[in-house]
Amino acid sequence: MKPQLAMIEGPPAPTGIPMNLVEVLTRAAEIPGPSVRFVRADGTESALSYADLLDRAARVLHGLRAAGARPGDRLLVASDSGRDLIVGTWAGILGTMPVIPTDLSTRPDLRTLLRVAAPRWVLTGHHGDHVAFEPENTVGRPVGTVTDLERGPADTQWHNARPDDPALIAMTAGTTGSPKAVLLTHGALTARSAATIADNRLGAGTTTVNWMPVDHVGGLVMFHLRDMQAGGVQVHVDRAVVLGDPLRLLDLVDRHRAAITWATTSALDLIAGHAEAASRSWDLSCLTYVMNGGEPVRARTVRRFTEALARFGMPPTAVRPGWGMSETAGGVVDLRVDARTLPAESRWTPVGRPHSGVGVRVVDDNGAVVAEGVVGRLQVRTPTGPPKYADGNHPLTPDGWIDTGDLAFVEDGSLTVTGSTADAIVVDGVLHHAHELESTVSRLPFVDATQTAAALLIGADGGSELVVAYRPAAAVPDAEQRIRAAVEAAHGLTVHRVVPVPAGRLPRTRTGKPQRARLAALLADWPAATSEGSVWTSSPN
Repeated sequence: MKPQLAMIEGPPAPTGIPMNLVEVLTRAAEIPGPSVRFVRADGTESALSYADLLDRAARVLHGLRAAGARPGDRLLVASDSGRDLIVGTWAGILGTMPVIPTDLSTRPDLRTLLRVAAPRWVLTGHHGDHVAFEPENTVGRPVGTVTDLERGPADTQWHNARPDDPALIAMTAGTTGSPKAVLLTHGALTARSAATIADNRLGAGTTTVNWMPVDHVGGLVMFHLRDMQAGGVQVHVDRAVVLGDPLRLLDLVDRHRAAITWATTSALDLIAGHAEAASRSWDLSCLTYVMNGGEPVRARTVRRFTEALARFGMPPTAVRPGWGMSETAGGVVDLRVDARTLPAESRWTPVGRPHSGVGVRVVDDNGAVVAEGVVGRLQVRTPTGPPKYADGNHPLTPDGWIDTGDLAFVEDGSLTVTGSTADAIVVDGVLHHAHELESTVSRLPFVDATQTAAALLIGADGGSELVVAYRPAAAVPDAEQRIRAAVEAAHGLTVHRVVPVPAGRLPRTRTGKPQRARLAALLADWPAATSEGSVWTSSPN
């Protein structure tokens, strides 16, 4: 019997979708009442209706055009305010200016951003943003602030963008190397929203709570644009609110009766740990969709989170592992599963089936599709065609698929992502992933679970060295020996160096993913850990 090939196609792509994002906003503007809410870092809240958003964006557009901005000009919008970022972004969209939204509160690498995205114009949110940003600006021409321009007259001559016109420029996370700027078209964004709206039956009655930065493809595309196209209510929370007190996320879900939110695997663990001891009276029966992505999915974490929130009424099917990337405009694969059926100690957890119009396949190093159950390179195809980078290149195979840089396999019609090629550790022909070793180390009681790293370093002589770095959460005299023993017991690997590091020294993206290329370079230079005297040893804080 011929083996089944590792390829999955989603349902047919939806039809009759909006041609561009201007059409999405003008339709949404007919919905009465406040639909876009913002929770600031200090806990205060504000709200806009979709009609308010359209009016303010049109006023900012007038200021942009008065300064000389034209369709096709790249516009960087920089602010520490989610509200100002969204208003400024829509001003650019109304004028068919590809927008690079930039959240200054996340301390982005502005020099790299400006070099890679190459904006012609720079719009800041308010005067404080201008002061913070301008010393770094060597490329774009300043055009004012959102708070000033939205006081002017509205320009209602909105540009009728084509589906293949770029609307946003999204920066990749830079986990495997230098960040890239991805051009996301109007058609790709409306198609992605239409697919997830159809697959998840979202509509005007749907309320969501998002705490990803609204310049991130997750916050801006997977929540804001999707929710607007669905006609729902969206609550955007400054991530400092949740990081300061993880239970505030559940407070907000309960208060707003939200159906959808998101969390990385480490965030699920953090929230579950606090919720297990919480004496709150939440009603979380409304919470039916918790997007779990941005980091490798772990069954034991999904189960722990589900069990911790079961007493508050959250359904056991709420958490949905998923997969996506900036080049696909966010998540395009997800899994609907009862968490109680997931084997807690399974090595990998499936991420499910592709959304409508999306295809995935797994290939070998020669590009041939492998059989189900075989690990290979993950490739994806979207209904609106391949993305492009701002430098004109594209991440395509000769037959039009996106090579994602991830490793995966297909089994029983479901996709499982094992890790990325960048974190693959092959020893004696056996595949391991750095994130698996990091998970093992993070479970030790004296380790800060959010601050672990592993890398296989290859020397100039071809020799290899397995290095594990961790931040101590408590002083333990035999920490090095216990880490070596844990890795050997769980993975059969010998750790050559163990390095304790101070807080914040392990390079990560804003959503918590390790930046593997930078990490390997740093670990190559760090000294071996000793019981005392290492220059990287620090007291836990």
